[in-house]
Amino acid sequence: MRYLAIDHGQKRTGLAVCDASQTLITPCAVIETSSQRESLDRICRVLDTEMIDAVVIGLPVNMDGTEGPRAKCVRQFAWHLAQRTSRPILFQDERLSSFEAESLAAGLDLTRKKKKKRLDAIAASAILQAFLDSARRSFAKPHILKAADFDQLAELAFDAFCETARQALLQRGVFRMAICGGRTPERFYEKLADADIAWEHVHLFWVDERCVEPDDPASNFGMAMRTFLQRIAIPAGNIHRIKAESGDAAAAADYEQTLRSAFVLAAGQRPQFDLIVLGMGDDGHIGSIFPDAYALLDTEAFAAAVDRPDYVRITLTAPVIREARSILILAAGDRKADILRNIFTAEPDPLRYPVWALWPALNKIIWIIDAPAALLLEPEILK
Repeated sequence: MRYLAIDHGQKRTGLAVCDASQTLITPCAVIETSSQRESLDRICRVLDTEMIDAVVIGLPVNMDGTEGPRAKCVRQFAWHLAQRTSRPILFQDERLSSFEAESLAAGLDLTRKKKKKRLDAIAASAILQAFLDSARRSFAKPHILKAADFDQLAELAFDAFCETARQALLQRGVFRMAICGGRTPERFYEKLADADIAWEHVHLFWVDERCVEPDDPASNFGMAMRTFLQRIAIPAGNIHRIKAESGDAAAAADYEQTLRSAFVLAAGQRPQFDLIVLGMGDDGHIGSIFPDAYALLDTEAFAAAVDRPDYVRITLTAPVIREARSILILAAGDRKADILRNIFTAEPDPLRYPVWALWPALNKIIWIIDAPAALLLEPEILK
């Protein structure tokens, strides 16, 4: 998820952006104008060109926490920006950002005049860093459901699916879900045939697919057909499989076009699934995003081809997965115990374990883990 931070001023407004993994923050620009309309125009262009998901605006509160005229002015500016974009607008206390910006700027080899111009963008970077640090602390505790065994894992996943589908159909009249392959979700998928939902309003997609024929035993689509698809009354037009049998990058472009059409996306928009179901490999991979796959972590593409020793694969990229309203991650078996202990205790590094690329969306993830997989987790993690 990419954020744009704004340090708003009457004459100068500083902008900073972060990458999709939220590990790199870059001062973006300083807008030097007293015209609010011009400032809003330029900010909106940055929102589109940088594929920004949400906006963080520094709020200049007093040192005692109260709000004065400057804070009121910033809130009015935020209101006007909200009329120009549907992106969420958040506020971050900026009481110390000016001091931090001065400290950062002191180390730059710039003239006094150039340093003054850069200061507002550096202040926006400080605002964004403070916001991301606060968000990580807020979302640091994962939501974990511990299952006694494999059967209960399937039951808990089924319950989560039914509730998410019910809410989506009630609120939006449609439920869009992307599913993964692998052995862990098979029993859960078998239960889907008994779900009491309006399948005619469900659209089904896939997180990833091997480049094989759809009836091949290795096909994720084929697994879904065997476990539940052939037993439910879902319209054929609502099934959006990845046509990966061509075995080349054209399949990724084709799937991206499928997503654009099915979600009716405008330029600059990403698909937002109501639910994405994921497994997790022993190496921390999700979908077909494997360790060291930086290109899949920070990209505007919806889907990409991945050349692996066993199969060429097509996968959703990390920014698309993070965009989902809800994410379900299933982990079973003692082979997952080590990786689960590592990802819940170490400092996140998505290049090492791709599942960490989802940490900015940790508040949207439900983990369902059976007893063998949870064996090495500390009790406080499971509370």
